[in-house]
Amino acid sequence: MPAWRIANPSGALIRARVRTCRRPPRPRPRRAYPVAAPLDRSTMPWCYSKSMNAKTETKQCEVCRQPFLTRRSRTHTRACSSKCRGKILRSKPKTDISIRFWARVKKNEPGKCWPWDAPRSQDGNYGTMYVDGKHRMAHRIAWALTKGPIPSGLDVLHHCDNPPCCNPDHLFVGTRSDNMQDMVRKGRHKSPLTDKYRSRTSS
Repeated sequence: MPAWRIANPSGALIRARVRTCRRPPRPRPRRAYPVAAPLDRSTMPWCYSKSMNAKTETKQCEVCRQPFLTRRSRTHTRACSSKCRGKILRSKPKTDISIRFWARVKKNEPGKCWPWDAPRSQDGNYGTMYVDGKHRMAHRIAWALTKGPIPSGLDVLHHCDNPPCCNPDHLFVGTRSDNMQDMVRKGRHKSPLTDKYRSRTSS
């Protein structure tokens, strides 16, 4: 008779412990799928291979110089893979920021607003432009291009209270508190207390 049955005639608790102490099953090796064979057009039906020949063509990659198959309609394809395509894009000379920026600004007379005629922020007020891997405000870019870098900790404010405006003559630099004071002074803030105060003073 086993020793554990002599120590515990019922053996229920010890059996439960023995069952729970089993090792987890070993992971099964991943199945190696066969590599797809190269496309052999000679084994295809005549009509199918003819239609493929009419729609596809062989080009040479500009990076690795390897031939690859592409559609005839894709005349702009220059690379065989996304890796080679990324090398081509990185080697492409970048357009000057000022040319990109002022092409999206609708310039009017010097005294009027110059609205941003391109994508805007989520609230639809301020213009945005993708520069150096980040989305930046259009009016801040306008200030940096015309009047130099913006000091750290300061904001670019509008004299005209028109957020899409990019006219440098309508912009000035100030702190966040200056922006809030300018908003209150021009009556652009919305608050039930201030509205109640206005009704009392106007009457």
